[in-house]
Amino acid sequence: MKYAHYFLICLLAMACQATPPQDFDKITYRYRDSSVEARFHRSYTIVLATSGKAQVSVDVYGDTIAHQEFKISVQDFKKLKEQSKALPAAGKKLSGASGVSTQIIRLSKTHKQVYRLIWDNRTKETSETTALIQYVKQLTPDLEKLLATKHDVHSSELADNAQDYEQTKALEIRKALKQVKNAKKEKELLKSLWMLTRKNTMGDHPLHVSLGIGIQDKNGQAVHINQRQQGHTAHITLRGLDRKNNRKQKWEVQIVHQPIDMNNLTELMYE
Repeated sequence: MKYAHYFLICLLAMACQATPPQDFDKITYRYRDSSVEARFHRSYTIVLATSGKAQVSVDVYGDTIAHQEFKISVQDFKKLKEQSKALPAAGKKLSGASGVSTQIIRLSKTHKQVYRLIWDNRTKETSETTALIQYVKQLTPDLEKLLATKHDVHSSELADNAQDYEQTKALEIRKALKQVKNAKKEKELLKSLWMLTRKNTMGDHPLHVSLGIGIQDKNGQAVHINQRQQGHTAHITLRGLDRKNNRKQKWEVQIVHQPIDMNNLTELMYE
């Protein structure tokens, strides 16, 4: 009985260290930059599929500034699969530090995630992980050029000040939501709105951006968000709070929007 128990423990330990699944048709690599001024911030996502289709998108705090589609060969994806066998076990390997950059490798099969590894720049990555990332970048044409894309903040230079940048972006998104015509674009705008709150957990950032959302029916009566239906109206409020002054409110942006697709409101309720 003693040896059987020891054998079972060994089997469980081996299962926990299982290699990533090899039956996947898409690999996504995401680099999210650290908490810096918008003019220096560049995050990007690379998606490579077994079909040969691939794309890269560069964003500044969720605001896409460059996008490019390209092709990869069957052999390219075969090599990616081979390299992925050496990846560590899936999971979160985060240091808990604020303001750091993070990276994600995601494997999926027919749109279903089968593996996800996330870590930050204070967590040591394996040499095999580094090799896979380097190959993903190697397959992506003009990556450095795309990362150098200038971030257009229109005629204002408010991006130099993080809190003003986020307020400006919220106002721009509010204007865009008034004109949006299709559900896909609406989803992108709502996600960009939510991205403005991503520094909430970063204690070293001077601004805390809070987001509140309420739902009203056609008669103006409040409805629980889990009971929202098509035709209801979303009342969204973003507030910029000064961390260095007891979270005193610096600005507020209110958005009233009737969603084209009510399911898109989940973009405001991430994690």
